Amino acid sequence: GEAFDLASLFSCVSEVRSLEEQVFSQLFSSPTLLQREAREFFSSFSRIISWYGHSRAEVVENLRLLIGEQFSSFPFFVAQEDCHAVAYYLRCLGVDTLQCPSLHICEPAIQWQSRYRRQRGFEVEDQILLLHPGSGGKRKCWEAEGFQKVAQWWKYERQGRSLILLGPAETYDVEQWRRVGDVESGLSLWQVAALLSQSTFYLGNDSGVSHVAGAV
Repeated sequence: GEAFDLASLFSCVSEVRSLEEQVFSQLFSSPTLLQREAREFFSSFSRIISWYGHSRAEVVENLRLLIGEQFSSFPFFVAQEDCHAVAYYLRCLGVDTLQCPSLHICEPAIQWQSRYRRQRGFEVEDQILLLHPGSGGKRKCWEAEGFQKVAQWWKYERQGRSLILLGPAETYDVEQWRRVGDVESGLSLWQVAALLSQSTFYLGNDSGVSHVAGAV
C-alpha cells in the first residue's frame, strides 16, 4: 500500500519487497520444505531483522537456519516499555540517539509536484503554507480556528497562499476550509511528501503527515 511507496523514498533503501510474495510465505513452512529460491534469497543478506516473524516459531527457525547469528527478531511495540515507539524500535537496532530520517524525493515525484502547482495556479515565486489540521486523534488536534488565523496572517502579512491537506476525518468541513485557502484530499503519501518538499512552511498536529514533513 502507501507505506510500500513511501519506504522507497528513503535514501538508505535500495529495494522494497512485499510480504505477499511467495518467497516470504515459504518461511511459514517446515525448513525441509524451503525451496532453493528462498534459501538463496535469505542467505544472501549480511543481516536480517524481523518484528513480523517474532511470534512465529517456524519463521524464526527458518531464518536462523539460513543466516545464523546474523538474524534478530523482536516483538512489535505495544507500550511494553515506557518510551516512544520510535525509541523502542531504534533500541532494537542498537541505536540510542533519536534522529529524524531523510526522505529523498525522486524525479517523477518532483515532476508531478510541478504539474500540480501549475494546475493549481501556483507561481514559482509564491510562498506556500501547507496546513494539515487533522491527526489520528481529536485530543492531538489544535482547534481549526487556530489554523485559520495562521492562514489569514500568511495571506495578508506575507502575501502567501495556503494549501490545506484534509484527511478522512476533516472532509466534512471542506467548505469551511475553502474559505481559508486551496483544499486537497485523497493524495498518496509520496504525493504529500512531494508537496511538502517545495512548501515554504508547514503547520500540523502530531500526525503521520507531520512526521513526513520532518523527514522531508
